[in-house]
Amino acid sequence: MYPKVSLLWVNYNSSGFKNIIKDSIESIKGLDYPNFEFIAVDGGSTDDSPNFIEGLLKKSKINNYKFIRQKENLGLHSSWNIAYSSMSNPKYFMLLNNDVKIYPNAVREFVERLEQDEKIGALNGIEIQWGSKLIANTGAVFDEIFTVNILSKNIQVENCEKNEHFISVASAAISMFRTSALKKLGEPLLEENMFRHFNETILSARLWNAGYKVMFTPIKAGEHHTKLIKESKSLKRFYYSLRGWLTLLFMSNSPYKNSIFKDTFLLKQLVYPLIKDLKNYKELIRFYKDVSKDAKQKADGLLKRKIFIDIYKIPHIRGFRYYWLFPRSLTKIIQPSLRFRDLRKSLYIPKIE
Repeated sequence: MYPKVSLLWVNYNSSGFKNIIKDSIESIKGLDYPNFEFIAVDGGSTDDSPNFIEGLLKKSKINNYKFIRQKENLGLHSSWNIAYSSMSNPKYFMLLNNDVKIYPNAVREFVERLEQDEKIGALNGIEIQWGSKLIANTGAVFDEIFTVNILSKNIQVENCEKNEHFISVASAAISMFRTSALKKLGEPLLEENMFRHFNETILSARLWNAGYKVMFTPIKAGEHHTKLIKESKSLKRFYYSLRGWLTLLFMSNSPYKNSIFKDTFLLKQLVYPLIKDLKNYKELIRFYKDVSKDAKQKADGLLKRKIFIDIYKIPHIRGFRYYWLFPRSLTKIIQPSLRFRDLRKSLYIPKIE
């Protein structure tokens, strides 16, 4: 028997990299797993990529697929929520970016591992940088102030961890999740007013808090073209990023959520845009006043829904990464290794029942 798996794939304005889109969809066609459905959602693209994707799907010979077009762009997480709500009762599902090429064996090997332990809520394999032998990530571990260590980034695949281990956060690009575990948490799957990777952190934290494990396993899952998306340097993007980080702090029992270290870290982040453009100083002052208030409101809304992060039910680095208080150029020199085995001595591992 092959348990059913849903592959949730989202798109927005991808005309600039149609060759990557084509490779991504062809990799789905090449899976050596017979029982899956492919759900593609376009988030209101304004280019011709939806028509291109629909044409690829019709020619792909993927037996079981759905293609859903949103009328407007409501964000990445809205598209994934729509895909999640459209699943046909699978036992497992994967969130896939449109710049991911999944390996033929990945779904089968993920399922085989998940079938061995019903307490694994999410499984992160080896995500490789597109067209290279370098690792993009093997999951992430955060510290007590919620700064995140992406594990194994830029390490050669041959030097990857050979043993399974716990992680704080599973990547949303190419990990597999147990549907029954997420159903217990309720909908929506992802918070639509959170920004990018903070949603992954909340999702994984909620699984840990509900008694499920989030794990890395040394399965080569696929390749991710991580350089296609250029991060905006705008103050708006910067605002949402810091708001997400503060929201995590305020909805948790982190010992640093009301500390001077939190305020120092926030002020340090504001230095760079101020140095870059002194004309923005008035906007930055308003920014500093608004971001904490906004994050507190977001956290209060989540707490009212009983979404609370107990950091002591989640593997994490004790304390916080002090070196993030220094200039970025110095940070790159003094930060410790991002290999899991080198972090072991500083890790807090909760008791697993």
